[in-house]
Amino acid sequence: MKYGEIEGLVNKSNYLRDNFKPSVYSIFRRKISHGVGINDSDYMVSQKIDGCYVVCPAYSAWNSMIKRSYNPKIKSKHKTYADVSVCEEWHSFMAFRGWWVEHQVDGWQLDKDLLTDSKTYSPSTCIFIPQWLNKFTTDHR
Repeated sequence: MKYGEIEGLVNKSNYLRDNFKPSVYSIFRRKISHGVGINDSDYMVSQKIDGCYVVCPAYSAWNSMIKRSYNPKIKSKHKTYADVSVCEEWHSFMAFRGWWVEHQVDGWQLDKDLLTDSKTYSPSTCIFIPQWLNKFTTDHR
């Protein structure tokens, strides 16, 4: 089965995990993401498959969350992220991935604002919601 034929983000993430183990060299080359994020994955989170560059959907969600929370350019451009952070547990990609596998919904977005007023991404403050709802809550605070 080709990667493009696999349905569901969790299945795509599991495909990468099952088929692309990292080399010692690739582990050594990993960098800290935005000063705090640790890619401690036991598989290659990005891979060229059938001529296309593929990024693990769990990693993509995690890296975007870390970027929104700690990248100074993002924080200065989008004032809603000025005080946003990520709980220490989720500085680890694999800790986030465990939660992501259990909670993510294909096509929905990670949200930290609907359940609480917290400015911290964490297992107790986050939920996946449809894009229209996420935009509605952002536009109508």
